[in-house]
Amino acid sequence: MSEKPLSPSVLTPDRNFGEMRLHELALQNWFNRRFVIQNGFPIPVLFVSPMDAYAHYKSLWGSAQNPFKYLKDMVDDKGKKVYDPDPAPPRYPFISVYRKGWAYRPTQNYAYQEFRRVAWPTVNGVDEGLTRDDLGTVAKVKMPAAWDFKFQIDHFAATPQGQSEFVRRVFRSFNLCGGTPQTWIPVVYPGHLGVMLVRMYMVGEIDSLTPDVVEENKQTEYRTSFSATIEGYSPDLSYEMIPAVWSVVFNTKAEVEPGVLETLYTQAFDLRKKEDNPRFNTRVPLPPRS
Repeated sequence: MSEKPLSPSVLTPDRNFGEMRLHELALQNWFNRRFVIQNGFPIPVLFVSPMDAYAHYKSLWGSAQNPFKYLKDMVDDKGKKVYDPDPAPPRYPFISVYRKGWAYRPTQNYAYQEFRRVAWPTVNGVDEGLTRDDLGTVAKVKMPAAWDFKFQIDHFAATPQGQSEFVRRVFRSFNLCGGTPQTWIPVVYPGHLGVMLVRMYMVGEIDSLTPDVVEENKQTEYRTSFSATIEGYSPDLSYEMIPAVWSVVFNTKAEVEPGVLETLYTQAFDLRKKEDNPRFNTRVPLPPRS
């Protein structure tokens, strides 16, 4: 029975991803949906140290690949563009997200278990040349390992009202709790996991880092900071194709020799080429036998 590589449309076997980056993208999506300057205009989110946030923001704003150029279409309550004339310097508010570290979570770890029937070699069937022999193999992979991804989140505002609005939205976003402030966010994992809802909770308090004394001729920066942890996962993408069906041993003896069991485990017993499987034969359309 020949083995075929898994179809990218099924398992998306992209091994060039980083677990931290997966959860950063989920966090960015969460911010874009819940924290906006006005409807349709999310607060810019920067994945950088808070000390370098404004300089990085300014550099991105002046680049040809400015990811926040949608703000140039934003207008004030009088219908005037906020960033007009162009080029205008980047303005508050914005959010920085800084990586704080990783921690293993043994209470929800499943990496010692195997997920055998992950997927068939393809989902498009006959269109990709699938045969009945191919249906005799499935993908085997380890279950995901549980890791905590820690972030420091800082919000920068130009006014006390902007700071207060951010804090209010944080309160309402982490309100799914009876103890620790927490919520659930969707994370898109590659491979067989797909989209999963994972827990995110606040660590410690929300701190105001606004300076008590502002330098002369300098704008006051109202900075708010808190830490959050995402209870995420590290998926295994080392797929191995194994037989989907095995022989069954009927024996009156108490034991079966190990060599026999090993043979039965590693070799599929073909049930598809025979016409004695009415349940299988009712599946339409069926691929050719070989």
